[in-house]
Amino acid sequence: MNITQVLEAMRAGREMDHPLESVRLYYDLMVRYYERIEEAEKNRSRPLAIVGIYTPIELFYAMDIVPCHAELHAMIASCLGGCQSYFDTAAAYGTPIEACSVQRAMIGMAKGGLLPTPDFIVSAAGVCDSEIKSLEVLIKHFGCPHYLIDMPYQGESAGVAYYLKELEELVPFLEIQIGRPLDRGRLEEAVELSRQAAVLYRQ
Repeated sequence: MNITQVLEAMRAGREMDHPLESVRLYYDLMVRYYERIEEAEKNRSRPLAIVGIYTPIELFYAMDIVPCHAELHAMIASCLGGCQSYFDTAAAYGTPIEACSVQRAMIGMAKGGLLPTPDFIVSAAGVCDSEIKSLEVLIKHFGCPHYLIDMPYQGESAGVAYYLKELEELVPFLEIQIGRPLDRGRLEEAVELSRQAAVLYRQ
């Protein structure tokens, strides 16, 4: 399933009668998420970036870059329409069957033309090393600029300082890709919204 097909499924889900308001809100958020990706892909109205699941997206929203989580899209599309064809395509490319199912599906979707063409890719070395290698396949497939954030495993002060340096070095890369500087005020707004979302999630 491509972006448009998943978007239509999300729109249909939003129109269903849900016993929980949170379910309707979920579909509404996902519709808006996929609408931004579809518009960026079709009209090239805004820069489109494929990002890994550990890539912090506040910078992207602050810089008006549309993030597309390829692994999330692979999971959703597989739940909606099955995943065997994606696995077969990935296996034909050479992806081992022992690899992560989500990443196998993502690679199969890329090779099958079901992922949007990004302007660039940003990944992060979090707790999943195979994500880095899987996104390398997408980088080679799309032939686009890319950036890897080296995320430390530990959250002590030295690790936080190191991670902050990595994020600061990401900013010039993004500025070059989109041709304009980061608006620090918009970044503060994006970070505050993420903070509020985290508080609500924990409640």
